[in-house]
Amino acid sequence: MNSYPMPRPKDTQPETDVAVNSPLKPIPKNLQAVISGGVAMSGYLRSFRLNSGE
Repeated sequence: MNSYPMPRPKDTQPETDVAVNSPLKPIPKNLQAVISGGVAMSGYLRSFRLNSGE
């Protein structure tokens, strides 16, 4: 799925990883915005590239 490697050592997990992996903690709003924004941006760039190729 990921185009770049994401090493995740068990002993030193980032805070965001813990928040995402833990079902008890809600996902931070800014993290949701980053994810949805990245998906929307990649979709926009893909359609833009297809349209400009015509």
